[in-house]
Amino acid sequence: MLLVLDPSLINEINNKKVQIVFELIAQSRCQGNHIVISDRNTLNCLKKCDFLSSVAQMVYTQLYSDLPDFSVYLENLKNSILIVLDDVLEFQANSKCELTNGTITLEPRDGFQVIKASYRYFSYGSFTPTILLTENRIDGEIYHQITKLYNKHKKIRFDIKSEIRTGGGNSTKDELRAIQKTLQDIETENKLCLCIIDSDKKSPNDSNLGDTAKAVQEVYEQLKSNILVKWICLEVKELENLFPIAWYEQVFTQDKNKNKSLSLLKQLEKHEARKYISMKKGIYLYDILQYSVQDSSLHQYWIEFIQSLEIETVISCLEQLQCLRGKQACTCVIMPGFGTDILIKMIDNCVKERSLTKCNDIEQDELLKLEWERIRQVVTDWCCALPPIL
Repeated sequence: MLLVLDPSLINEINNKKVQIVFELIAQSRCQGNHIVISDRNTLNCLKKCDFLSSVAQMVYTQLYSDLPDFSVYLENLKNSILIVLDDVLEFQANSKCELTNGTITLEPRDGFQVIKASYRYFSYGSFTPTILLTENRIDGEIYHQITKLYNKHKKIRFDIKSEIRTGGGNSTKDELRAIQKTLQDIETENKLCLCIIDSDKKSPNDSNLGDTAKAVQEVYEQLKSNILVKWICLEVKELENLFPIAWYEQVFTQDKNKNKSLSLLKQLEKHEARKYISMKKGIYLYDILQYSVQDSSLHQYWIEFIQSLEIETVISCLEQLQCLRGKQACTCVIMPGFGTDILIKMIDNCVKERSLTKCNDIEQDELLKLEWERIRQVVTDWCCALPPIL
């Protein structure tokens, strides 16, 4: 995260708590956690403060030398935390910290957000790397690695540093609650946390979130300190729906059992249904016909989808809008699934390859590139870092 030290902090330079926060921030930046900036006068003062350790003084001296680079950070990062003296904890939308002639100001700017927080909301554990909370560890690794690769592709020179934690389905809400305690006691140790959850949406018009997303949303709304937590829900069904067709081809072309699935994916290159198919389990006509009981619009969406494709089904089932064979005996396979180990295969065969051509695959996929750009930006904002200061 981009941490901006407000000049007002210097007014309480003899306050022991303020001194501790200055030291903690410097030690964190020294280790390569987060990005820290301030105005010229504040940094000039801090680099000479006797109450700071020699390491902290060295860090603020280096930051003072890096002042010309600060504008680059401010322009590429849409979110920042402005640490101030006043007793506030508030979110300011469409605002941006600006650095003009070495002075920090808060200016209106569409698309940018600033978290304005008192120094008292931070303590010893606050400036460790941002926690990246996902349902499974491999999800976090994929978001982390693809963001790093994507930034390199876009020539954005930030590192990504996070502490990946997992909740495991519905228990994700419990992990989130444990990470970010409520602020009834202002001395509570608060940690920055970015949580990314599958939506489990079944169609573009499906307004119902999955159980895990609902549970996380409820916990998030209950947290007194929720502006120190960011959670986003995927616009697609789940992470498996975010991989370009080219990646699926690379991973599964040699598996003859996946030929039908790959063939359908190619047909769906520009069809939004690709974002809501269960890539793991596949699609059976029985499942779609069951939607008529749950949601008529959902049912209609998928029936029209089937009818738009050249797929063999039992005509009588479609005519009567019910499966005549039952769930276990249904043979109308719209698309066979790719299996439960898609993420492992993707990270082993595509993500770890770290080839910039993989970013080209994403950018050329019209259905997915905007969602990946959204994810890249939010992960960069919350998990950005620079190399350690040695």
